[in-house]
Amino acid sequence: MFITLTPPMAPYSRDQLAIEVAKLGRFDAAEINRLLGALVVHRADVYGEHRLDANETMVLEKQLEFMRARTADIERPEFKARMLVPITSEVDPGAETWAYSQWDRVGMAKIVANYADDIPKVATFAKKFVQAVETIALGYGWSWLDLQRTARAGVPLRTRLASAVRDGFESRIETIAAIGIPETGATGLLNNANVPAISAAPPATGTDATWDGGDKTPLEVVDDLLAMENAVILNTKGVRSADTLVLPLTKLNYIAQKSIYAAAPGNPMDTILSVFLAKSRSITNVEFWHFADEADDGDPLACMYKRDPIVVHMELPLEQQELPPQAKNLSLEINSVGRIGGVAWEYPLGGVYMAGI
Repeated sequence: MFITLTPPMAPYSRDQLAIEVAKLGRFDAAEINRLLGALVVHRADVYGEHRLDANETMVLEKQLEFMRARTADIERPEFKARMLVPITSEVDPGAETWAYSQWDRVGMAKIVANYADDIPKVATFAKKFVQAVETIALGYGWSWLDLQRTARAGVPLRTRLASAVRDGFESRIETIAAIGIPETGATGLLNNANVPAISAAPPATGTDATWDGGDKTPLEVVDDLLAMENAVILNTKGVRSADTLVLPLTKLNYIAQKSIYAAAPGNPMDTILSVFLAKSRSITNVEFWHFADEADDGDPLACMYKRDPIVVHMELPLEQQELPPQAKNLSLEINSVGRIGGVAWEYPLGGVYMAGI
């Protein structure tokens, strides 16, 4: 698994906070300090202590009693983009576009005579791809009454809205990682036109090639999966081999539970998936992603690829950053911004799609 270490957020400024809350009412120095402490605790609770700078960490240590009062039972959806697509942050956050190149080369040494003057030369070719860096933003706010309670009575600030903002950012990253940004034409892991695509083989009897359609035998499904793996090896001339398989949940459940054998005395533990993994040379990760349910123009799609940033990655120049609080009407608003460059299949032959499953 690829783990991305996110940098600290810009620290809260006590002076700037005092200026903003003064627009909402009269707060003394002690009340400002309590508000600042509550904001730091809130940030640590929602985003993690690693997003704090050194000064905020010191404030947090003095405010640990607030942490015990936080809501720690918020259920969140399972996001998989960061697990399935390697994350890179190599582009300047201020860039409007970024580019990568797919390189190829030709040329082979030949046998020549002494003093030969016809020595062949190698040549390299590059195809350049340019993608936009998009800004994503989301925010929340606390009411004047929330601030009064926190400043005067030490009541912890509510974290549910901030948690929703964090999930909102991850949800957008999830969608871009899977299918790109349709409005701009940017593609994701599951719909890049340069990735080779094959179809599920027709069954020996019947006409329905789908895995769970009734005509296909379990062993024929195993053959489909092996065909995907072999396609990556053959397309790259053995340079790359896939290690990850992404499927719709219904298809994963089917291959994980369907026995190879129609009746006894076969081992019921010999499912389509277990037999495939036993035969596979390189697949070690099998995951479901709900985006695969309709990735083939509304139909299910299987994706097999090498999970390596050399093959495919998502550029994330700027992780979610909270902007300083701003007073607006009778609330204190806190907005967040981030920048994302989309998914780059730098080595598309390192993956393969299978339709008709």
